[in-house]
Amino acid sequence: MAAALILSPLVMLFPAGVSAASEDAKTGEAQLKFSDDIKEHFFLGGEFFQKKNFASALIEYNNIRQIDPAYIEGYFFTAKCYYNLKQYLPAAYFAAFALYLDPQNVDAKALADEIKSAAPGIEFKGDRITYKMSDKDKIERIVFDIYGSSMYLKPIIEHNGGKKDFAAGASFSLPLDLAAVEDVGKIKKFDGTTLQYDLEALKESILVQKEGNIKEGDAQAFYDISAEYFKINKLERALEAFETACSADAEFVKKKDPQLVAKAIAETKTLIKKDPKNSKAYFYLAFLQYVEESYRDSLSNFSYASSLGLQSALLQKSFNYSTLCKQYLKTMEAKDIERDAILKASADASLSNKIADVIKKTSVDAEVQAELAGGEKDGDGGKTGDAQAAEPASAEDDFEAMTKEQKMYYCYQQRKMVDEGVQKYNENNIIEMSAETFSIEKMRSSGYISAEPKCPDGGAFSMNHNGFIQCSAHGL
Repeated sequence: MAAALILSPLVMLFPAGVSAASEDAKTGEAQLKFSDDIKEHFFLGGEFFQKKNFASALIEYNNIRQIDPAYIEGYFFTAKCYYNLKQYLPAAYFAAFALYLDPQNVDAKALADEIKSAAPGIEFKGDRITYKMSDKDKIERIVFDIYGSSMYLKPIIEHNGGKKDFAAGASFSLPLDLAAVEDVGKIKKFDGTTLQYDLEALKESILVQKEGNIKEGDAQAFYDISAEYFKINKLERALEAFETACSADAEFVKKKDPQLVAKAIAETKTLIKKDPKNSKAYFYLAFLQYVEESYRDSLSNFSYASSLGLQSALLQKSFNYSTLCKQYLKTMEAKDIERDAILKASADASLSNKIADVIKKTSVDAEVQAELAGGEKDGDGGKTGDAQAAEPASAEDDFEAMTKEQKMYYCYQQRKMVDEGVQKYNENNIIEMSAETFSIEKMRSSGYISAEPKCPDGGAFSMNHNGFIQCSAHGL
């Protein structure tokens, strides 16, 4: 029986050669239109192949061939997968198909030579392959492995003269199922240049979906997807995912990718030059400086970003990182850094954030208070910073008028006030205050805290086992 008469069950369901090409009236050249399905299978197949997951890659390349049999990759890469799985007969069949469709394909020719070298009993004969049987081979198994169905057994046996039994060393012919490509008018190949943008967009889309499925706190997963983003040059997403990993588990700071960090620092600084009031850019610059152990610069930029105005998620992280930075800096140096950053930000803060209003209410630094009061100093009719700091916190109705970010900033400044009270207490007492002996009332009665600290959301202040002041509503 002629090879072209062998009908694939797939062809019966889906007519072969549903073409994705349209003819250009002027040039007559096929203008290829790539469906999202084809591109996704091509991308996933490539990802699996690079990771040597050939079984999964095989599924993707089979899908390409089934969606549109005109793509040469559907045959060539299927053959490559089988070859790497050491299944040389199916590899030879699909390599032969690639050569039949594109006889001058250099890669397919090279693969055919590799297959013949690995399995000397295989020969390529144009529209078929031949195989020398061994005493362990069974025709039924061979036919099923190559054609995917026992329906092919009868026509294959007829093609081989009706013989069912073959002695070891006898040659067995396996024709290509040409019915699958009988309507294909022009063979298609993926054009890496024209598809580059589409493939990059597809890669990013898939990674974004993948990131969306990561459980909160799964630092390893965020770290891994950061590396994947960086591979496709999505630097901003790579940086954000890396920061998420580090904020979930500080151990990942030690696993930084020097190339990612260096490139991100350069681009973030460039962004800040273009947009000097971009608080998010300052946050990520501060994070990168923290990773690089430049704690002074990091604390300064975290304080500046917080004072300039950040959304709540980043604002809380900024406070946490600031606390960590202070561990590496002397107390007075840390105060100077924060004061300078607040003074700079007070002039730049957006009115919509109204962070400056909160700074006025919470800062205990006389220089900051004077600056925010419009330069009024003691003797000018205005209150000094110490006088203002001695005033109690705002009334509850003021808290209700605050934005979420204002409340977070307010509470952070209150925690700083408590922390400074603890430091003063410890300087003047032999037995230092601990998590077990922590008492705001004790500090107030001894004059180490002048005002009653309050959280706008009603949180309670305490000291954790590391000695940091925390709030039950806002954390560190």
